[in-house]
Amino acid sequence: MKQFDFKKEYLSFLPAFLLFSLMLVYLLPSSQCISVIYYDFECVFCGGTRSFKYFHQLKWVSAFNLNPLVFTNLLFFWSIGVFALASRYSQKANQIYDRLYNFIIKNFFIFLTLFIIFYIIQTFSRIFFN
Repeated sequence: MKQFDFKKEYLSFLPAFLLFSLMLVYLLPSSQCISVIYYDFECVFCGGTRSFKYFHQLKWVSAFNLNPLVFTNLLFFWSIGVFALASRYSQKANQIYDRLYNFIIKNFFIFLTLFIIFYIIQTFSRIFFN
């Protein structure tokens, strides 16, 4: 009997979740960011919704230019989700998924630190150079 792998079963739902959120982005009316309305300040996620749309329309250069953080996160989530889904059926995909998952788990704090550094650089560049 095959053992239930918690991380693979739940991560294999990532592609479905991303497609559902894409549907929500297209159904909801567009609005302006709250931080721009109240504080006249663009946060680190400004352009994130448009980047999300462009990523799924395969306009990756535009998506990266709008918000590199959202682009790289989407690329990561799609790759880990697809490999988790494919690892059920292919031994090679299972090996790739295990390596990718172990790499992410071991380097989680490095990714978190990079995210914080990116946020600080982007925030200060928008404050001082706009």
